[in-house]
Amino acid sequence: MAVTVPILDRAEFDALKADAAELIWQLCDLYRGIAAADPSQQLPALTTEQNLLLGYEAWDGQVANGGIIQLIENGYGSFIFETPVSELLRGWGLAETAAIIDRARPLYRDKKAILEREKTLQEFAKMYQEHPEFEPLDNEYYAIMDAERERMAAYVVAHEELFTLVK
Repeated sequence: MAVTVPILDRAEFDALKADAAELIWQLCDLYRGIAAADPSQQLPALTTEQNLLLGYEAWDGQVANGGIIQLIENGYGSFIFETPVSELLRGWGLAETAAIIDRARPLYRDKKAILEREKTLQEFAKMYQEHPEFEPLDNEYYAIMDAERERMAAYVVAHEELFTLVK
């Protein structure tokens, strides 16, 4: 399996550094393009760091837009809660996000079958009322997400060679 690293020119990368969310989104979009180019490989064609950035982007986008219940509903529960994502994020300086994931993990595991079953839109909407235990964790993330996104972008910039080839 060949690992593919996207190439950005220095001016483009430097411009992206000004906006943490845009930097993360643009890199992840490039990774999705790499994975789509060879569907038989999918995510293994990416490095561990690139896969973790994709996982963080999924966490951030899903939770910011609809909470942990939306994250699970959209199929990211296993990736976030059944892998060492929180441990790796902690190592990258995102301790607060990692702590929220760690506290959400047992809730997810206890109700995984219910949370991941197919549902209608109406059934999905009821999930927020039926599982209010996720709401405090969502609110904790909303309070820290901008600072954590900045930390993630700073990590990417400080270790750019792990995420992209800048020429």
